[in-house]
Amino acid sequence: MGQNGRKIFSTSEWREIEGGLSLSARQADIVRCIFEGMPDKEIASKLGIAIPTVRTHLTRLFEKLNITDRTELMARVVMEFRSGCPENCPRKQLQQN
Repeated sequence: MGQNGRKIFSTSEWREIEGGLSLSARQADIVRCIFEGMPDKEIASKLGIAIPTVRTHLTRLFEKLNITDRTELMARVVMEFRSGCPENCPRKQLQQN
């Protein structure tokens, strides 16, 4: 859920995004946590891993997607979400606003 308590993507939408970006299961977990607004410490606690491990996953994820930070990661995820949509899909309307 996002910081306002609402889900940003449904479970099936997350699966579509994860497949489109070729994310590993752990990378997908990290991305979901980022979309929930969690800092590294909270991600580590939620996933039961060390903070340096979270940062290693993020570094590899950024390299994989050729991006440099969380903001670009979030933009890339949203672009991936919209890309799998036909022209008249409501997702495409997000792009026009």
